[in-house]
Amino acid sequence: MTVLRTIWGKAVVVRIRARRVYVLGTVLANLSLVALPRALAVDPDRRISQYGHTVWRIQDGAIGPPTNIAQTTDGFLWITTAQGLLRFDGVRFVPWQPPQGQNLPGTHFSALLGSRDGSLWIGTTRGLARWKDGQLRTYTDLEHPTGISAIIEDDSGTIWATRYGQYAHEAPLCSISEETLRCFGKKEGIPVTYGLGLAHDSEGNIWFGSRVLVRWRPGTPPTTYFGEIAELAKGDGVGEIALGPSGTAWASLDGTGPQLGVRHYSGGKWTSYAVSGFDGARALSHALLVDRRGSLWVGTQNDGVYRICGGVADHYGVSDGLSGNSVVGLFEDREGNLWVATDGGLDMFRDTALISYTTRQGVSERGFHSVIALRNGAVWMGTGDALNILRQQDGKTAILDRKLSGQGVGPMLEDHSGVVWLGVELALMRFQDGRFREIGGQRFAGIGGVEGIAEDSGGTTWVLSKKNQLFSIVGDKIEKQASLDDELGRQSLLVADRNGGVWLGTQQGKSTISHFRDGRLQTTSLSSPHGPAGIQALFVDSDSSLLVTSSQGLYRLNHGQVTLFSSDNGLPCPEAFNAIRDNHGALWIYTRCGLVRVAEPEWAKWIENPHLAVSVMTLDALDGAQAGTGSFSQPMSSKAPDGRLWFVTGVSAQVLDPDRLYENSLPPPVYVEGVVADNKRFDATSFVKVPALSRDLEIDYTAPSFSVPQKVRFRYMLEGRDREWQDAGTRRQAFYTDLKPRHYRFRVTACNSSGVWNQTGASLDFVVLPAWYQRTWFRLLCAAAFLTFLWGLYRLRLQQLARQYGMRLEERVSERTRIARELHDTLLQSFQGLLLHLQVVSDLLPMRPWKARKN
Repeated sequence: MTVLRTIWGKAVVVRIRARRVYVLGTVLANLSLVALPRALAVDPDRRISQYGHTVWRIQDGAIGPPTNIAQTTDGFLWITTAQGLLRFDGVRFVPWQPPQGQNLPGTHFSALLGSRDGSLWIGTTRGLARWKDGQLRTYTDLEHPTGISAIIEDDSGTIWATRYGQYAHEAPLCSISEETLRCFGKKEGIPVTYGLGLAHDSEGNIWFGSRVLVRWRPGTPPTTYFGEIAELAKGDGVGEIALGPSGTAWASLDGTGPQLGVRHYSGGKWTSYAVSGFDGARALSHALLVDRRGSLWVGTQNDGVYRICGGVADHYGVSDGLSGNSVVGLFEDREGNLWVATDGGLDMFRDTALISYTTRQGVSERGFHSVIALRNGAVWMGTGDALNILRQQDGKTAILDRKLSGQGVGPMLEDHSGVVWLGVELALMRFQDGRFREIGGQRFAGIGGVEGIAEDSGGTTWVLSKKNQLFSIVGDKIEKQASLDDELGRQSLLVADRNGGVWLGTQQGKSTISHFRDGRLQTTSLSSPHGPAGIQALFVDSDSSLLVTSSQGLYRLNHGQVTLFSSDNGLPCPEAFNAIRDNHGALWIYTRCGLVRVAEPEWAKWIENPHLAVSVMTLDALDGAQAGTGSFSQPMSSKAPDGRLWFVTGVSAQVLDPDRLYENSLPPPVYVEGVVADNKRFDATSFVKVPALSRDLEIDYTAPSFSVPQKVRFRYMLEGRDREWQDAGTRRQAFYTDLKPRHYRFRVTACNSSGVWNQTGASLDFVVLPAWYQRTWFRLLCAAAFLTFLWGLYRLRLQQLARQYGMRLEERVSERTRIARELHDTLLQSFQGLLLHLQVVSDLLPMRPWKARKN
């Protein structure tokens, strides 16, 4: 089905074509979206299968069939699907709908672009639209609609789009600058009637695909390529175009064959693109991308995705874990993650701190026993059925040379002269001058084979057999030094003491550590309140102390003193498998829950105070850690000359570069998305008024970050309620109950997976409205009524007191009146009586004096 033969009304067919023409132009425009360092891209020195891989499958219901991907300056990813346009923050897919009263010029999406001014350009099968600052503007004539194939932004900020359809024949290429739409075609000498894939170069040329490939710059005649290939007329022509450094380019031509498929432009000539592992003539490609490291990614119709770097191709398909074999789009986000849209879902690839080597990278199939990084740069991995050797080639690790096939390889040692010693099945072997040679003949076979190998400071090689016998080897002379007591348990670990002698340890049975020197054996039992130590490995530290990894943590033996570094001191989980130091002095401990780094100053603090809890950093499964179980031999960890650290975990061999932990330096943008009050949602883009009497309040926020979104952490504070910042962890909601009516400000910040915080964060002002009885006027009215009531009580009390006073006064007056009356009556009677007596006396005195005296 070609665009030329597509009927306009068959939107589904056009949409399928649009899926196929998800172009590099969108990607290239986003490369210039912000100034990003070249480091923000996936590492080309590892296999695709060694990247961190996240997949959202259609069959799981996580997403509909994806077609296009873009990223806007606010950090969000935008993904078109058969069901519509989705906004993605790394955790949640949120459907997008245009504002009420505004519509897109079509419902089938064909192209996306996030431009530098923050706009999202949306191409559909019926036109072009722009979404910015909550406004949707369309650039199409609804009476003469055209489908949009691709959208890019050039260095000047001009938007370019290719289009197709009946009304695009005269001008299939359009530009938008300063809100002005201009289209170009026959008038400018462009000899095509439709446009597909789109890109621009540093010289201002626009490249786009059609029935031929067109290169054109405004004001100059166009240049066309592939016009001589007749087979192009049978298909859609040139679908994709990707531009590389130094004027190179790649194009995908519809079809396969000597002149079709993926072709390469260099030195002014086009040739079929073929490298080791990839034949462009056989590749029907629907997507091309050149990432920031210069790697070419090729998405194919039915064979998954290829990455080509340094002339070598690496393939990843459904059998490796890709969501689908038909790749319809490729995209590189601002953090350097690589996105692949397929017919089965959406895939994302990213760098991890730990790189794994398993059977997928060609390592032999049985369990991993030991690993050693040699001084010549090679890395030897002992497995249950072979010796696997990684060699350096042109500064890069190349896989894989396999030796001693069919034989289990256990302990290994590189001595001071560069000779490599190995325990192989029941034999002791030595690799020297490019040859493997057995040492001791059947001597070690008769005692069960070799359990451990070490070299002391004097150059003596020590060998521990599986039957607890200890040997020393100088040159070709082998001497038995001791037969260890079986009561101590089976000795399976052996390391040399820098101060002389060797250390031995048991992995099964009793947990004992023994020191052998000059024929004398000193034994120390390790235990904890939780039971036997369960010894895993021995490591002699830089201060000559012995570190013992165990199921209880990390023991340290120094001058007879035993201390335990456990979960009480900062380990995220107690079970530790092995330990090693890097070139910066940091101690790395591989535990059940990941690889733990203890910085040298923190370790010194713990040595000073073994009861102290110190700060550690943990690389967990999301960082590539794959702690497993199995049968281990020393060494289980090794430091390479370049400073990288190698580990075996039972299920893989892993390498870590302490100087390159792939930390994400970009702080995540933070947004408050909305408020939910009693199940009613409010948009956070405007001032939020929470209804009165709302009991439960939820505030949703997010921070788009895609490398490890599971590790994005938040903290928030509600000014007016919280007195300090609240640690929300990875939760993206804040909950409050029964907030008082008043104005609030909600503030939230976030950090990415590497702990880089966005110091500015986001904020939301909102108000909880009062009920009628919570309003100020009502409260003032209530206060006035209350004061009036108090005044009435006061007046009533005054009246009561006045009445009481009057009553008491009246009582007193009455009493006094009564008393006065009684006094008056009594006195008057007395005076009256006295007067009568006096009168009698007066009457008698002259006539009868004796009676008067008597009276």
